[in-house]
Amino acid sequence: MQALKQKWLLLFCCVSIVYFAVAGLLGFEKQLWNDELFTFYISQRSTLRDVWGVLLTGAEQLPPLFYVITRGFNAVFGRSALSFRLPEILGFWVMSAGLFCFVRRRSPVPFACIAMILPMLTSAFYYAYEARPYGLVLGFSALALLCWQSAAEGRMRTLSLVGMSLSLAAALSCHYYAILCFAPFALGEGVRTVVIRRPDFWIWIALLCGFLPLALFLPLIHAARGYSSTFWAKPRWTTPLAFYQGLLGPLALLMLLVITIILALYSCSRFSEGTARPDKFWTLPIHEAAAAFGFVLVPIIGVVLAKTVTGAFTDRYAVSAVMGLSIVLACSLSVIGRESGRAGLLIAAVLVTFFVIESIRTYRHLATQAQERATLYGFLRSYAGGTIPLVLAGPHLFFELSHDARQRQEKTNFIFLADAALAIRYTDTDDVERGLLNLRYLAPLDVRDFHRFCASNGEFLLYDNSEAFSWVARELFKEQRKLTVVAQNGGGLLFRVLPKGGQDLAYASSPSPAFSIFGSDCKYANCSAIRSKQ
Repeated sequence: MQALKQKWLLLFCCVSIVYFAVAGLLGFEKQLWNDELFTFYISQRSTLRDVWGVLLTGAEQLPPLFYVITRGFNAVFGRSALSFRLPEILGFWVMSAGLFCFVRRRSPVPFACIAMILPMLTSAFYYAYEARPYGLVLGFSALALLCWQSAAEGRMRTLSLVGMSLSLAAALSCHYYAILCFAPFALGEGVRTVVIRRPDFWIWIALLCGFLPLALFLPLIHAARGYSSTFWAKPRWTTPLAFYQGLLGPLALLMLLVITIILALYSCSRFSEGTARPDKFWTLPIHEAAAAFGFVLVPIIGVVLAKTVTGAFTDRYAVSAVMGLSIVLACSLSVIGRESGRAGLLIAAVLVTFFVIESIRTYRHLATQAQERATLYGFLRSYAGGTIPLVLAGPHLFFELSHDARQRQEKTNFIFLADAALAIRYTDTDDVERGLLNLRYLAPLDVRDFHRFCASNGEFLLYDNSEAFSWVARELFKEQRKLTVVAQNGGGLLFRVLPKGGQDLAYASSPSPAFSIFGSDCKYANCSAIRSKQ
């Protein structure tokens, strides 16, 4: 055990090297997709005032610090896909390093390594190489947690208080939903106040100071709220359960639940026997355990906030819950393993092995996706070069392929048809339409009004890959326009669209999951089942 304590830096560096190798490789291989393209084009505005102006449209519901950081990294490392993701790669590592330091103060080094590794095995790791602010929010939140722990113990107290306040303010300045991360600190400090029987005013002041950026961002928040009524992700009371399942997987979730119950019973028995300290829970001080469980509860707090105030919630807003789960699980394993360094080291080695294996699978998946996207681009480009306009029904695909064309310095006439009222009718949201309409002045996007385009173009091509936000083909079918299948690529179909009164499509009599654009009442079977009536 003593040897492990002395070599903690070696263990920490080994895990860090594996992390950076994997995250860097995945960040390099992954292509920029729809959400990241908002980051790409907005961060390239010539001045920060221009960035602020774009955010005032509400097309992107984020605070500006995220773009300031991204611009800084671009200035130093260039504008490659990897450089756009470097802030998040570093942010996620800072979060993992913060968990290591937090747990190391309470448990043996191998179990601190386990806390460091666990987030990499969850779905949260996706945001380590995603050019969106979630990795940064995780990093700043972990720094705040570490500073709070130090301030409560009186270590470098002034610096810790300032660090806590600035870290929370930075997290909130990267994403508004980082406000959820304030709840665990309030819970932990509230429990600490009860334990020490007096409030620590300076910590409460530091916590409140973290809210100050909201005053500066009020105009942006007002603009963002304009999208909330028709936001694409509406909260449901069952969302937290789905969140935990998605973050951990059913088996891991069950394991964590069992461990928590066993340790809760263990702690209760120790209290009843009088052998446990009243200010400790497992290996953690009780206020730190409360903060950890506060992070576990972030998805529930987020849904309550969304239901009562914002009207919008999706899983990634609560990804900081992985911090609480990692602390709880690492400390639980420490108690179960009787703080055995060898047992912890073995578990950590197994977790790293699983992480590498899963990362290899992810890399292969990303390579396949890149090849499929390149193939689809080539397929559509062969049709986009003619005189007949080519409309892409899927907004995400349209944005991504339009960006690819710009990167290849090739001219195409990919077109997207927008209509907010129709989008709401078919998809219950117009966020995508409004976002593309606002961004078309910044990016190479040919976005046109649906009705005007159809009125002036009697014939055009339409490619529909059955995206969740696609509705154009359904509206054309409702208007009794003639749709004839021209070709198929993967799961998408290319149609020739003509005015009313001509050939109709023959549909399969039974529903099939292979392809659907008109909803559950009218689904295509596979391509061989589709024939034009002659």
